[in-house]
Formats: sequence, C-alpha cells, structure tokens
Amino acid sequence: MPGPVFDLGLIASHLQVRLTWATEHRLPAGSYATSGPAVALTLWLVRSGTVRVRFSDGDGQECDETVLRTGDAVLMGTDRHRAISALQDVTWLSAGFSLHLFSQDYTRHLFPPVYRWHPDAGANHVLLTLLDLAHANCRVTEATRPALFPMCAPSDSVQQWVADGIARALIHHVWRECEVEGIILHSNARQDTPHWLLSVLLHISQTPATASVDSMGAIAGISQSQFNRLFRRFVGTSPQKQLTLVRLQSACHLLLTTDRTVGNIAKSVGFESASHFTRLFADQYHQSPARYRDTKRSLPL
Repeated sequence: MPGPVFDLGLIASHLQVRLTWATEHRLPAGSYATSGPAVALTLWLVRSGTVRVRFSDGDGQECDETVLRTGDAVLMGTDRHRAISALQDVTWLSAGFSLHLFSQDYTRHLFPPVYRWHPDAGANHVLLTLLDLAHANCRVTEATRPALFPMCAPSDSVQQWVADGIARALIHHVWRECEVEGIILHSNARQDTPHWLLSVLLHISQTPATASVDSMGAIAGISQSQFNRLFRRFVGTSPQKQLTLVRLQSACHLLLTTDRTVGNIAKSVGFESASHFTRLFADQYHQSPARYRDTKRSLPL
C-alpha cells in the first residue's frame, strides 16, 4: 500500500531550520583528517583547492567517496564518518543545520545521505555570500577544539535569529537545486506522518479566527479522539493549544502592522473577549499586547 502523499511546498513553508554552526576550514596539501558523524545536516562549499572525502558507516565500511574542487558543493547527512585528504591546499566553508517539522526532527529525512553538485556562477555567488554571512554571525565557542573543526556557533539570541534566517535561505537554495536535478527529497521522509497533517496545519494558519478543533478533525476525516491523539504525537501539543498559538502569532503581526485596538484584534483572530486574549498573550509572551506593541515599535530598524 503506498505511503502518504507529501506536498513539498507545504513542507517547505512549515519547515523550521536552525543553524548549529558555520565556519571556514583550511587544510594544506597532503594533510589528512577524520571526522565522526555530524550532529547536523552539513553543507560544504569549496572556496579553493581540491579535497577528497571518503564516507563510511558506523561499522567502518566505506560507502561513498567524492573529490571536491573549487566551486563544488556537497550536502552530507548525519550518519556518515568522513576521512578527508587535501589533494591541494584547500579552503572550504561549512555550515550545519537542524531541520524540524511539527516538532519532529527531520534532519535525516528530507535529503539524500550525500549529494554533490557544482553550482553555476550565480548560484555559487549566492551560496558563498550566505555562508560568509552565516560565519560572520558565529563565534568560536570551544577554544580547545582542533583548528580544522572550530565550533563556531551563534553566541546570543540576536545572532541565532539572524543565523537561522540565513540558514533557511541556504536550505531553500539547496532544495531548489535538488528539485532541478530531480532528486527525490521526500524518499526518506517519515512514512508514518498522517497524510492529512499538512492540510490541517494550513487550515489553522490561513483561517485562525474560524478554525476549530472540530473543523480540524473533519479535515482529517477520522474520529475526534484518534485525531487528538495523532495530532499530539506529531505536533507535540494538543490541537487547541496549537490553534491558540497560531491565533496569538496572528495577533502579534496585527499589533505591529496596524493601529487597531487590542479588543478588535482579539476578536479578529478568534478570541471571544479581550480579557481572555490578554491573559493568554501575557502567558505566552510575558507582557501585555499593548506593551508588546510599544516595545517592538520602539526598536531601531
């Protein structure tokens, strides 16, 4: 029986991307280094030189090999050991990403274990620019780390926010490259993900004011108890809590982009009363809606 049909457009729109590191590596010709499985999906782009990378599994069995030259890029999964040989003086940029979809870790599920390509001049420029920006927003956090693999990561919430935006742009750029090359992105996706989940989440995000737990269950087409159980399993929270969160996020947008009253905004996103909305808003954001509006609008652009 075929697995569920995945709408890659909806997956892309809901995919949460986080940058875990970004750095630049230099290795002189003839040098050799090894690296265990990465903790994140890893992107390399060779700035100059040539390097050979041999991949092996957890048992030490070699399973792939690639030679990367100036301008080459490679995306590597989390379950590969790497043996790295510099055939020339080589410099490359790297970045690590974690991917989450509905609170589930999808770092290993959307892309092939190893995918190598040679971006054209325009794409190479975009990737280099984004990787340089990602690196600029990171700091070395482990002084004792070997020089080849410094742990450069965002050091505060502002750096992380900027870095995550860059990471999302990088992943979407690679995503488009895979689509152009005909790579099947969803071949390793979780096959137990309910086929209705994306439609339900889209329903919430597009119509938060009128969506309800009943309407969500109707879209799923299963019993309400089964829907509640599966939704919590895959999203990590109850349908009602997720709906409330989306309504609050919609309210945040309206608070910052309009001059409508708090009561008007509360009603427009689906809350029955301004007092109920204000209480839930304060629980989520630790300040009142009015305070949130004043604070955010006073920040320099």
